[in-house]
Amino acid sequence: MLLFRLPVALAHAATVYLASRLARRLGGGPAAMALAGITTALAPVLLSFGHLVTMNVFEPLIWLGVISLSVEILEGGPQRLWLGVGALVGLGVLNKHSMIFLAAGLLAALLLVPERRALASKWVLGAAGLAALIVLPHALWQVANGFPMLELLRAQEWKNEPFALGHFFSQQLLHQGPLALPLWLLGLVFFVRSSRLRAVGIAFVLVELILAALKGKAYYAASIYPPLFAAGGVALERALAALPRLRTSYGALLVVGGLAVAPLGIPLLPEESLVRWMAALHQAPERLENKRYGELPQHFADQHGWERLVAAVAEAQRALDPAERLRARTFAQNYGEASALDLLGQGRVPPPISGHNQWFVWGYGAAPLEATLIVGGQERDHRKNCGELFIAARTGHDRFVMPYEDDLPIFVCRKILHPISEIWPTVKHYE
Repeated sequence: MLLFRLPVALAHAATVYLASRLARRLGGGPAAMALAGITTALAPVLLSFGHLVTMNVFEPLIWLGVISLSVEILEGGPQRLWLGVGALVGLGVLNKHSMIFLAAGLLAALLLVPERRALASKWVLGAAGLAALIVLPHALWQVANGFPMLELLRAQEWKNEPFALGHFFSQQLLHQGPLALPLWLLGLVFFVRSSRLRAVGIAFVLVELILAALKGKAYYAASIYPPLFAAGGVALERALAALPRLRTSYGALLVVGGLAVAPLGIPLLPEESLVRWMAALHQAPERLENKRYGELPQHFADQHGWERLVAAVAEAQRALDPAERLRARTFAQNYGEASALDLLGQGRVPPPISGHNQWFVWGYGAAPLEATLIVGGQERDHRKNCGELFIAARTGHDRFVMPYEDDLPIFVCRKILHPISEIWPTVKHYE
């Protein structure tokens, strides 16, 4: 499991390193580099990204690369660096579509300032072409599959917790750590007041406004902040040049504050201790989706219960005849369940399938389906397709999982009433 998480840990470490290097590029010294590195390393949301194997951890790294190259270009660096920007934008879109917001924000900001002349370079057109070329296979895939990303975005309206503008901006404060507020505000002022780099600061404001207008989740904006930490480190280093002890004290305060809230981002404490620590900090689990929440934040709760699930499915499998087991599948309600069964249940349970997101696109396999195990769901819905249906096992109670994953029944479905090719389109749900 350590090797499984190694790429995301390295990505987070690389983000910390690049934030420090950007502070140096902006004219900062050791103190500025240290402040940028500390805040980037210990910001609760970024720390959490560095623990979870998702695309989120790579987004701040790629955004920071785009900003670092843009800063170098705007400060008189070689125009061919636009090709690097184009390559990173293309890779960023493949990683997560929100890269489009940064590219659009940066382009709009450059059009608003005298540095717009940089856009006249042939290298900018080359960068746009390179980005488009990198994204083209993905765009063709979207077309061929009926634009699943658009369907997924439409589902957010009912899936997510109702959007509140005040909550969106207040969570920015908590996600970066309240003590880091002066640093990133100084960073924003640093960019906006810079004659050459004003477009970068404007771009950050535009991206924030775009995300708010689209009712995005608060953590979507996390990638904005490492460059602001870098610029803020430079500004604070200069402002407190005559007060090095005060500067050092603030850095120490950032470390202490970051370590205090680190257990909210990564699993440093046992579950019961974490619940007590959250209560001491007056922090309740952040509500990201329109679902019932338990005692733990969702990013922790979603890391519990998977071995129980595999064991329950393995137990239910014993209800199948030997011949049925050879051709059975395990139908999971969501990609988390399906992925856990795929990763932890290989050789122990029938291969998983699901109608959720990318798992729907992967399909149900080539072999005929005579029986299946179904994880959770409603019995009345399953009976529409199952001539014989019964509960063969349950996952049992676990107080630390998301409530909708708790004590799940594992159904055995036999005598399937319709061809799987007819059933499959009805189980699709992108969300």
